[in-house]
Amino acid sequence: IGKQRKSQAKALREWAAEAVSAAAGLTMGNIAENEEFLSLCVNLSGEERETIRSRAQFYSKVDPESLGHYLPSGSQEVTSAHLVALLTDLPVRWLFDCATNRRGTLRPK
Repeated sequence: IGKQRKSQAKALREWAAEAVSAAAGLTMGNIAENEEFLSLCVNLSGEERETIRSRAQFYSKVDPESLGHYLPSGSQEVTSAHLVALLTDLPVRWLFDCATNRRGTLRPK
């Protein structure tokens, strides 16, 4: 059981890093159409695809002037981690740590 738990935790950290990286290359207008990004968010959250897609559609339609209420301005990694957090309901700090490998838990590929 311990090995399975470690393996699952590693997979989640890798998906988190991939999702934040994928979010960095997207514009808000096309997040709901990017199937690879949505799949990563589904894997991370355990939510249904339509739930994640609905959240993505909501944020993709927010006017640019109001977007600052949902996403902070700053580095691309911080903003991307926040976007993934909005879609998956996962903690921003954990997503950011996975994306930057701040804790050194991911091995370089």
